[in-house]
Amino acid sequence: MPIGPLPALPKYRTDLVSRRMCRTAQLDPGFAREVLAEYAEDGIRAAGLPVGVNVVAVVRHARQAEARVLRRDRVLAGLLTLLLALLALAGWSLTHGHGGPAAAAAAALPAVLLAALAVVYRELWTSWRIARELGEGPGAAAVQAPPVEPELERQLEQLKRANLVVYHEDVAGVNPFVGSGWRIYEQVWAPINTARPAKDPAGNPLTPVPFNAADIHHQVARWIIKDSGLDGISVRNRLYARGTFLGNLPWALPDPTGRPLTVVDSQWVKSGAANPTTGLETYLCLRMIGDGGRVVVSMHLRAQLTRTSLTWNVNAYVLPPLGPRFDLPDRQVAGPVRLRMRALADAAHATPGLLFGSVGALLGRAADAAGKARRLERTRREIRKNYGTIDYGTTNSLRERASFWPYMEFAERRDSSTYFKLMVQAVLDATEHFLTAHHIDTADLTAQQQQQIFNTQTTIFNGAIQNAVIGGVGNVQNNYVAPPGGGSSAGGPNPPAAPSP
Repeated sequence: MPIGPLPALPKYRTDLVSRRMCRTAQLDPGFAREVLAEYAEDGIRAAGLPVGVNVVAVVRHARQAEARVLRRDRVLAGLLTLLLALLALAGWSLTHGHGGPAAAAAAALPAVLLAALAVVYRELWTSWRIARELGEGPGAAAVQAPPVEPELERQLEQLKRANLVVYHEDVAGVNPFVGSGWRIYEQVWAPINTARPAKDPAGNPLTPVPFNAADIHHQVARWIIKDSGLDGISVRNRLYARGTFLGNLPWALPDPTGRPLTVVDSQWVKSGAANPTTGLETYLCLRMIGDGGRVVVSMHLRAQLTRTSLTWNVNAYVLPPLGPRFDLPDRQVAGPVRLRMRALADAAHATPGLLFGSVGALLGRAADAAGKARRLERTRREIRKNYGTIDYGTTNSLRERASFWPYMEFAERRDSSTYFKLMVQAVLDATEHFLTAHHIDTADLTAQQQQQIFNTQTTIFNGAIQNAVIGGVGNVQNNYVAPPGGGSSAGGPNPPAAPSP
């Protein structure tokens, strides 16, 4: 008997991670600064890929939050100046025997302090209100903050379809797949004999159709997208370039004193597959994103061809959920009246420090900006004078630094393992389809060999997540602070900001 329609169960928002980042940017000035430093400010280093994140929305909210804090500090600095002037007037009046001005100045002091309290409360309540609306409102996160500059938004949109990733020399020997997270699998699959032709139904050998690595990358990607049946999988060929090489690649770096491009002509990407060099290689990148974007599994494959064999180099990575730093918005869960009372209490506690530290905060912000501008100009001067080799690469990404392996839950470990195996199967099926179309015998792609690939150095998502993470060859490690398997993530709740000269 057929089962009728079943009730729908609640699910995570599809943009959960982006919303949590936007909410944290509204509440945490340090995180807002980190976002803008990586994606919205002048620089020469490549920005990390915002995997599974609506980076336009996050930058909009970070810009809005930082502008609001700047306005608060400027008003507080003016009130502090007025407060000090009133104190000076009261002191001068008392020493010169003028009681009236001294009394008026003293009477005005509480009004200044109350005004400071109102300024702090308004900024704090605004940030809490926006964070709450982001968590509960139906609208998209991007429309709940004003747009930034059109050119900046265009560049951010291009990151979503990036086909060039530039990695830093510091991670070249560990993890060139910057931003992908923790490595869970690294393997060279058994070679496939491409010199053995397939046979027609009559048993006569067919003439093999010539192909190169770029052809198989392209055709496998197309087959996976159209015929694999995997919902939600994204597939793209990307050229991974070492940052020190960019100075010799005008097609990737039209302005040597600016950031590298994120989207380049596809011919260069194909060349990186067919004719790779050390530091310039094209990988077929597969990605599946779990519910709400909490977990992302990615696979990077490179086809290696000789005259008689085809081999896949395979690397798989996992981005865990966001870390404790992004739990901050959950502390603002309360009814409107209670939330206002909490905001008032927090504002009363924070006002003295913010008021008397406002001038220092403004000066410190200006000094940091000036120092960065000087360093950036010095670097650009060295580039123009050709003083040395510049590394344009990045070491990680905002999403990777935000990840925290101990937050991987049982279902997420299970789903990550499932996604990984589905991607392996899709690549094997697509490879068999490609070889069959090119009249190559596929005896090396039997079910027995596929099972062997699954069983050899596969990922092991088990054990207590508080005490274990997965190593690069399927070994469980007990120190989750260190990047397991060569990943570049710090793995902690408060990782350092990405360098961005």
